[in-house]
Amino acid sequence: MKAFINARRLISSVAKKTAIRKKKTGKVKNGKANKAISAAVHLRRDAFGVTRSVTALCDAELIGSVLKSGGGNGCVIDLQKYKAFYAGELVDETRAAEIASQAYNLNVVGEKALAAARRAFEIRNVKRIAGVPHAQVYRV
Repeated sequence: MKAFINARRLISSVAKKTAIRKKKTGKVKNGKANKAISAAVHLRRDAFGVTRSVTALCDAELIGSVLKSGGGNGCVIDLQKYKAFYAGELVDETRAAEIASQAYNLNVVGEKALAAARRAFEIRNVKRIAGVPHAQVYRV
């Protein structure tokens, strides 16, 4: 439960910073149309007891779908079975980029999510599964 609360605080602190920036620039966009990315932050402890964040960014319209490529031996991303991992707070690209920049591990699915992640990290290797981009980023 404590990890869940800390994840909410992380998302909440990023939200406040974004709101302040939007207020200063005058670029305030309201509505669900701008919040097209699902951001879920999961906190895990590693072998040394250090808490690390695993963040999932996914285009909201992909949640609940199953992406398959390459026939029987190809890649599969099951966003229906693993909905609990990918589904999170709906955010816009700016906020998703800020959340991604604080991630220790990042799992990205979808064009919009990838664009947000690229604002935070240099991502070179992107796989396409059923035409949808998928990338993983690890800090070492």
